[in-house]
Amino acid sequence: MALTTFRFEASFPAHPDYLEPLAELAHAVVVYAGCAAADADAVAAEIRSALAPSLREAGGGGPVVADFHKTGGELTVEVAAPHHAGLRLVKPVPAT
Repeated sequence: MALTTFRFEASFPAHPDYLEPLAELAHAVVVYAGCAAADADAVAAEIRSALAPSLREAGGGGPVVADFHKTGGELTVEVAAPHHAGLRLVKPVPAT
């Protein structure tokens, strides 16, 4: 059973080799939060497309930090890195 409120943070090296593990983790957390698989697919795809160009340029500079925060009926996914302007996605979580 998914928790109604939680916060999870993960940190990855700013390197293209870690983009797929980050996207897979995001997918798993979004599903765990209670969102539809299609929403999880969309979040993972958005992370891949948003970060891929800047990770190629970053050359390992600084961490990529993903923050997942669920409160009530909403899941917020924020991704921050020194080489990237940031990404913030909000998904509704259906009531169970």
